[in-house]
Amino acid sequence: MARYPGGIIRSTPIVPTILSAPGVWTLAEALQAKGQGIWPAVDPYFASVVALLHMEGADTSTTLTDVKGHTFTAAGNAQIDTAQSKYGSGSLLSDGTGDRVTSADHADWELSSVDFTIEFWVRFNSVAAGNSFLVVKINNTATDFMSFGIIRSTASLRFFASADSASFFINDVSFAAGLATGVWYHVAVNRTGTAWRGYIDGVGTALATSSSGIHNSAFPLCIAADNLGNNSLNGWIDELRITKGVGRYPANFTPPTEAFVDYA
Repeated sequence: MARYPGGIIRSTPIVPTILSAPGVWTLAEALQAKGQGIWPAVDPYFASVVALLHMEGADTSTTLTDVKGHTFTAAGNAQIDTAQSKYGSGSLLSDGTGDRVTSADHADWELSSVDFTIEFWVRFNSVAAGNSFLVVKINNTATDFMSFGIIRSTASLRFFASADSASFFINDVSFAAGLATGVWYHVAVNRTGTAWRGYIDGVGTALATSSSGIHNSAFPLCIAADNLGNNSLNGWIDELRITKGVGRYPANFTPPTEAFVDYA
């Protein structure tokens, strides 16, 4: 047995793991991890995170847990799929026919003029002609119909943002092309001051230079389609995080190599 200040630690080699409560390690694991220089990183912006979904759960479950406590409701056939994941043991599956996940209108989804980062991993089962909504705040059939949206348009990623109920100040700007099926992509849209950038796998494209604020429509935040199930994604989404008040990525970056940290 090896002795450390504050207790006696078993000598049997162990592999540090996160246990049942996020961020909770045994004393043995913590001391070994620190000694090996692999103590897990914290998220210095965690207080600014307004949504974080790891997309974990039992296969076919429709329960989606947000670390920040918002209620997300699956509709259509949207469900957890344990056959695919970027990190962890599951991801959100949408089959492209009316599937979506929604969270009711909330101040956290009103991005207005603040810095922000919306990011997630996505794997496409189809990049056929047409559009798929990935993360949007929109209702295609209403008068007050749009705030912002990250979409797949055929084999490209695009972003739009509206300053009012009927017009764009960022009008469907492309920030990735040549998308393929069967590949996990890290996608991010980031605002820092007047600089708007879209990223795929850490490589960015300027979307706009604008001080405009995003219109605060009264519709839900939607994943994988709009709130009516239009333009549904045929594929998977994993590790979705929205940070409000901080633009994490003002320049190119290395995509996350593990699940998003859910503690500061």
